[in-house]
Amino acid sequence: MFFFVIAPPGRFGMWCDAIVAGLSARALGPTGIIHANSLEELSSSALQLEALRAVVAARHAGGRLRRALIDANRKFIVAFEDPRRACADLAHSSPSDLPHVVKQVASGAAAVMAYRAAPGALVLTAETDWLDPVRAARAIAEHFELPVSERDLTEAVGEVDAAGLAQGEGEAEAWWRALGEAERALTEGALAPYLGEPEEGTPASIVWAGGLFFIGDRFDQGAARPIDITGRARCLLHGPYVMLPPGTWAAVLSLQFSREAAEHDFLVEVVTDRQLASTTIRPHHDGHLDAELTFVIDDSSDSPVSIRLSTQRAAFDGRVMLSGARLLQHPA
Repeated sequence: MFFFVIAPPGRFGMWCDAIVAGLSARALGPTGIIHANSLEELSSSALQLEALRAVVAARHAGGRLRRALIDANRKFIVAFEDPRRACADLAHSSPSDLPHVVKQVASGAAAVMAYRAAPGALVLTAETDWLDPVRAARAIAEHFELPVSERDLTEAVGEVDAAGLAQGEGEAEAWWRALGEAERALTEGALAPYLGEPEEGTPASIVWAGGLFFIGDRFDQGAARPIDITGRARCLLHGPYVMLPPGTWAAVLSLQFSREAAEHDFLVEVVTDRQLASTTIRPHHDGHLDAELTFVIDDSSDSPVSIRLSTQRAAFDGRVMLSGARLLQHPA
């Protein structure tokens, strides 16, 4: 038996994982916690499971998993918190740099947005439901139809809090104040659709700064600097590997070309586990150029989105620089 908790990386999602596991253990017996974002990961984790039941902690839950849960009429928890708070939690618990933290939280928040309106979802929000943890635990027990007592609820909450997963006070605010102006812009641009409650009918708008991308075929060098195109035809930059909510999206990749690079053709692609859109551009002059693409995100993939820029033939000189990418979700 599996109990699914869909949440971005952060303390509230971990709190929900632990509460569900604690309540299930009291009602049904030993319950593990496994991490899986796709059907393949779920199958692999289940093979290693010793208990007969488990909480599935999905921090970047994909579209195929969502479709499977809906088709099977399964109930699940959707736990959401202010993404800036989730970033602070992740930054404090791991040595990752800011771009990595932002991408992890943005992907998790996108998954939550896709799942929260699905049948079978119990949506919990840290800013309201965490104020009364016993009440939140009771709602979880009722949603999963776990036969527990009030004492069970109180004890489960107490155990989770004692394990260090109680609601933190002031940590996110202190982390946010410590960021520089450029770091805040990078963070808010990537998390914009998930900050506050979206207005009905307002399309989601996202900015992926150049610092979220990588140079060439590497994952250890950021693309927030000029890239030398000299050499064979190859991938110049790629990223940011972030999940998006389902829908039709328009992407504008903002680039700067040197005079030597302006007479070359460049391939621009949007990919997940397959190519979603592509176009070929030739600047013809140095300076700024926008490459525009339209693509669709649906339930057929569990993979994050990446944009790639590649040369089409060998180059002897020239540079290109990525300013960033702007994404706008078309109205449904």
